[in-house]
Amino acid sequence: MQPQKDAYLNQTLHGDSRWWVWGIVFWFTVIGWLIAQLVITSPLGPILADVDPELAKQMNDTSLAIFTGKDGPKIAQLGSLFGVSTILGAIYWALNRATRKVPSRALFWSSVVLIMISVLSLIILYILNGTSIAALFAGISALTTFLGVTFLIANKVTINTAKRIFGILCGLFVITSLVSLAKLMPLMSTPELSELNSKIVSASPLIFMLILLSFPASLVAPYLGQKFLHNRSIQSLHTAASNIRWSRGLQAFFVTWIVLGSFTAILHFTGISPVRSNFGAERFISYSLVCLLFLPLQSGTEEIIFRGYLNQGFHHLIKNKWVVFTTTSLMFMAMHLTNPEALAGKESGLHVLTMSSYFLFGFIACLMVWMDDGLESAIGFHAANNTFAGIFVNYEGSVIPTPSLFMATSNPKIDVFIAMASLGLIALIMWYTRKPLS
Repeated sequence: MQPQKDAYLNQTLHGDSRWWVWGIVFWFTVIGWLIAQLVITSPLGPILADVDPELAKQMNDTSLAIFTGKDGPKIAQLGSLFGVSTILGAIYWALNRATRKVPSRALFWSSVVLIMISVLSLIILYILNGTSIAALFAGISALTTFLGVTFLIANKVTINTAKRIFGILCGLFVITSLVSLAKLMPLMSTPELSELNSKIVSASPLIFMLILLSFPASLVAPYLGQKFLHNRSIQSLHTAASNIRWSRGLQAFFVTWIVLGSFTAILHFTGISPVRSNFGAERFISYSLVCLLFLPLQSGTEEIIFRGYLNQGFHHLIKNKWVVFTTTSLMFMAMHLTNPEALAGKESGLHVLTMSSYFLFGFIACLMVWMDDGLESAIGFHAANNTFAGIFVNYEGSVIPTPSLFMATSNPKIDVFIAMASLGLIALIMWYTRKPLS
């Protein structure tokens, strides 16, 4: 049987691929990633205080300065908008899903209770007017009033109309949630904080491990969405093959290591980009173990989201894979705008050159997904790139601030061309060693 053209991208021909389902699952993925970060990295403060109390104090002072600085009021407004719209979006999504199961009487009495809570909140607000907690009750009053009125309207219309109302409101609040978060993140990512985060990761391999673990934890949302909302198998998000091709992933991993190692040696001995020794046995061993065990999980998560879920979703809507690959590569690039390298490039006037490396990396990974009809080689390639930097050759100001064997000096003016050559060679080798999808 002849394999289908673009079989991986066309996995969306099965199951539920309506555009709003993609939007909801993507939104849940973003929210899930934020929650995973908060929960998994919650021990970070106590660990840092034990390892380096001065650095812990610096972290608290820097965080406080962000919220009390000139952007503090804007951060508070956007944070409140994000929180309220996220809660309302989740509530209206649940109501849209459960409308046919919720009796109209339940909607009516829910609206009565919510409006009573709103009135009570207004009374408390009047009593506490001028205090710091007054804003909380103002928010509760607005939230419960909106919900109460919506429930009351839904109680008076047909089930289908109520479902449509809940769906539209859910969509509006999901968009508001994503836009407010997109505006909020740059305000909370200063060069000072980026530099401090690098120091924190360098303070303890346990902290580095916790940060990396927050990535795979965020896959809960897309996996549940794939299974129960799209009604497709989780494997279809990974590959169009009958089984996951682990050997192909390992092949990409070692090919990438060999090519990057060869380029590093050539650049060093020709004097184009020399490296210096950075070996320290104790720290090197502990960080190398973390890199080998957990960096592939972080890399794999990014591939599953960008080259997997988003590529499939956009391809289902747009149909042109080259437009899709460009779009998701730009999104991948945008996700790294707050990396230390990106911020340093912005300060030095080389922002476009610095960010083009991220776009190129994302596009090469897309090509690997296309040529293999699966994520295996892209995950192996991404994991190898990150572990090579974490273990063998890193540079000052890297987003992976590990004590690698060697250190190089970052030079965006030539780094982007070196990246084009090395990544292009890796893609070429993977193309010539690919096997037809059975």
